[in-house]
Amino acid sequence: MLGLRKEYFMKKKLLALFLILCMAMTMFVACGEKDSDDDDEDDGKRTEISNDDGGKADSVGDIMDQVQNITSATFDMGIKLSMPGQELTMSLFGATDSENASVGANVQADMEGNEINLAIDEIIVVADGVAYVNAGELLDFVMTFDAEAADALSIIEVDWFAVPLPDEYAKSTQTISEESQKIATELIKDLAAAGEQSGTKVTFSTAESVKNALEVMAVFLETDAEKFFAEVVDSTSEVPIDMNAYAEKLLDFYYDDLVELAEMMDMSKSDVDEAIEEVKGQDLNQYVEDAFEAEVEVPSSAELAQMAAQLREAKESLTDEMMEGISLTIEASKDGDTYRVDAMLSAEQEGEKVEMNAYYEIVSKSVNVSAPSNVTSLKDLLGNLLEAGMAY
Repeated sequence: MLGLRKEYFMKKKLLALFLILCMAMTMFVACGEKDSDDDDEDDGKRTEISNDDGGKADSVGDIMDQVQNITSATFDMGIKLSMPGQELTMSLFGATDSENASVGANVQADMEGNEINLAIDEIIVVADGVAYVNAGELLDFVMTFDAEAADALSIIEVDWFAVPLPDEYAKSTQTISEESQKIATELIKDLAAAGEQSGTKVTFSTAESVKNALEVMAVFLETDAEKFFAEVVDSTSEVPIDMNAYAEKLLDFYYDDLVELAEMMDMSKSDVDEAIEEVKGQDLNQYVEDAFEAEVEVPSSAELAQMAAQLREAKESLTDEMMEGISLTIEASKDGDTYRVDAMLSAEQEGEKVEMNAYYEIVSKSVNVSAPSNVTSLKDLLGNLLEAGMAY
């Protein structure tokens, strides 16, 4: 019995990882560039869906193709997890107008009696090359964990805090390569074909469907995974930040505040200028390079082949009896200008039930993201922090 129980939870972990991969790939496709010649062929297994705006969607890939053309939208993505002793609901939501964006969060969790409640409509706003952090509401959240610290921190008056982004920020938001985009799209199609299809819904509830999906993943690991991971890593590191130029930008942005703070501490403007020149004389790029020598390593072909072998080993052990009470469903939908992908995992055995629901929704619409008006200066923030530190 213990062996079966261990095998069951191993299988649950495998399916959960499979779910996460499917969702990650789907959202990855939604953020890429449209591959113009990728979805022209019909594989004979798709069911056409008519929509209110006259468009049509035959598969998850087709819906994502339409999403890729969206430049202004609201978005909402989240996950809900329920298992013995643990409940978690988490979502990130916001808006983007192709250049600027805002993000909020909602987290409700009960992890074996430890509760977390966070609800902030806007945590961060990026507008015109500046990131605005909702320091006031984040501070309120932090104070809920420590009553003693809350007494000291309550004297801090802070709203939003502005941090200029490096000039390379705009370049770093470019989409990853078309080749990676195509690999991800094909993987989603192959995974969908492995399951029990009904329109744009795919279900994995039998040993055969899961075996088919595991074989798809094994083939992916053996053929395209190394190239895919390498291109994803390259896309996140191909726009290095010039830390010397960024430090100068930060110093220029906060210069007036630094001078006022210096005067509060009986220092002169010339003292500030001297300190700034000393900073500018340092090679910060070298410091960063020395501090972060380790690079993200792409798994080798041998390691990927070993992962594929492990998936095939797990595949051979699956039976319909083992799949009893376990189901994974991935569904894409389009309703007018609203696009959504849902993934639902349910596993119940020996009186224990695990449910995981994940979703990603984007609504194509005109939005205007702008900087908040109530921004706290660096001088006021540091002054408040000093007072709070003394009070604590």
